Amino acid sequence: MSQTDARIRALEVENRELNEQVKSLVQTEHRWTRSQTELDRQLTRVGALSAFALASSALESPLVVIDRAASLLEEWFAIDTIVAVGDADTLLEPTNLRFVEGLSLARSVDAAPWVGAVTDHPLLLEAVTRVVGAPPVAGTVGVVIPIGHTPVVSGLLAWSCPCSQRSFFVEAPGERHRPFLALLHDHLDRALRNIALTKALEARTHELGQRNEQLANTLVEVERAQHRLAEASKLEAIGRLAGGIAHDFNNLLTVILANASMLDLDLEEDSPHREQVTPIIDAADQARRITQQLLAFSRRQELRPQRLSLNNLLEGFAKILARLIGEHVHLRLHLDPGVGDVMADRTRIEQAIMNLVVNARDAMPEGGALTIETRAASAEEVRAAGGKLDPSCYLALEVSDTGVGMAPETQARIFEPFFSSQPTAVVGKGTGLGLAIVHGVVEQSGGHVLVDSQLGRGSRFTVLLPTLGARQVPDSGRQQKTTVLVVDDEDRIRAIVRRILEARGFAVLEARSGEDALVVHDQARRVDLLLTDIVMPGMGGSALARALRDRRPDLRVLFMSGHAFDAEELATDAGFLPKPFGARELLRHLEEVFAAAEKACVECAAYPHCRHVAGGERCRR
Repeated sequence: MSQTDARIRALEVENRELNEQVKSLVQTEHRWTRSQTELDRQLTRVGALSAFALASSALESPLVVIDRAASLLEEWFAIDTIVAVGDADTLLEPTNLRFVEGLSLARSVDAAPWVGAVTDHPLLLEAVTRVVGAPPVAGTVGVVIPIGHTPVVSGLLAWSCPCSQRSFFVEAPGERHRPFLALLHDHLDRALRNIALTKALEARTHELGQRNEQLANTLVEVERAQHRLAEASKLEAIGRLAGGIAHDFNNLLTVILANASMLDLDLEEDSPHREQVTPIIDAADQARRITQQLLAFSRRQELRPQRLSLNNLLEGFAKILARLIGEHVHLRLHLDPGVGDVMADRTRIEQAIMNLVVNARDAMPEGGALTIETRAASAEEVRAAGGKLDPSCYLALEVSDTGVGMAPETQARIFEPFFSSQPTAVVGKGTGLGLAIVHGVVEQSGGHVLVDSQLGRGSRFTVLLPTLGARQVPDSGRQQKTTVLVVDDEDRIRAIVRRILEARGFAVLEARSGEDALVVHDQARRVDLLLTDIVMPGMGGSALARALRDRRPDLRVLFMSGHAFDAEELATDAGFLPKPFGARELLRHLEEVFAAAEKACVECAAYPHCRHVAGGERCRR
């Protein structure tokens, strides 16, 4: 072999080695380029994830965050189509996402993202077919990102077909991209959790704000209640003070009123002395009503109802009312004779009428007309009272004036205790008890009060009260055969009562205490009626009545008192005569007690606690 050939072969070997080295360098450069590209892709995705996390705000809408996550998928990978799985009909705001319904991702994938061939998953194959309108080609890759923190969207579904055009930096999703999909899922889940927590916090804050407002309102109500309690405590103190002196004060008034009324009964109609007696009776009667008005509101004593004729009451009350309102106010009475009687406490009804009249008088400082009317209640008045009253069973007592009237805001508060439209600096005005007492008396009597008033046009108060049947006048003939035992620790009370009763043919026995009354009763041949004070030293009137009825069950009982007491301690069939009283009141109450006795059992004469049977029926109450 020549030297030239050897040299050629050596160059060929060297050339092959250089080619191999160049090929190795090219392959190394390709691997480096691919690594650099993958690194760029990873850095791009990490940067996009960081931007996604930073851009997600708890104040955003969940759909905005889901839209942003879908955009990331389209930026990262060669995605042909991306849709949201959920109920588009319940959306309350617009979105760029396409929706596919009827697919439950909870049945198709776990809580983690899923990536794989669409044909390997029947539910995903059904969803893609529904969107595209035809089955996907073989090799289509699908991606599912579950969403568990929104009630509308349950997941994102994306797929990539193998025939799609790809760029150098974008590739189809695959199994090796699962870490990035997991990071996207975690960021999306965290963002939606923050939104849900923020909404819950806002709702809770709003709820707490409402509760704080309610608490503030409650505190205001508590302060008002405390103020009312303080006012009630003041009234209770007044009531205790008044109750302490009422007994002695009413005893003195009883002596004055009873003696004056006796003189009035004994005087001839044209006697010149009647002008001196009548003012005494009126003054004592007004003093009695002032005391009763204070006690009625402060002690809340139970009513003692009796059968009353409002017409008779008003006719006998007219002179007092005329003097009360003065000469500058003209009093008119329109009394329907066809109205029935009512069952009510006479003293409290008189007090209610007096308060209504005083209220009307104060509304007419320049004078005017005051009209008091009794009539049957109308259907309109019944409806105005709430529709609970039967017109055929109720009468209307109407008190109207031509005074200044009231504004609507005043009418809304007139029955509140302590509320008054009168100037409080004027003595005797502005107490705010008058109409409150009227309302309480009428409501306790089973009735209702209606008010109609306009500024400058006067006011009309309509009192609806339940009626009874025709009035039965008791037989007074038995008074001539009746013995009354009078028990009171005040000598002057017993003396004037004896005079009144003996002048009307009663036989009278006296005792100054409950213990003395027991002795007098046992020594007497017969006692038909016990007239006793309730509050006395030692044995009180209630205990005395029980002790005497143990001896004689048919004994009639009439209590009298000017002191506060517990009405439940009194016998249910006993009468009650409030102090102070006049001769007419005493005799009327005696008549009523004997009238009730006419209903007693014919066998034992007991009323109403009878266990016998008379005439085939039990003794009626």
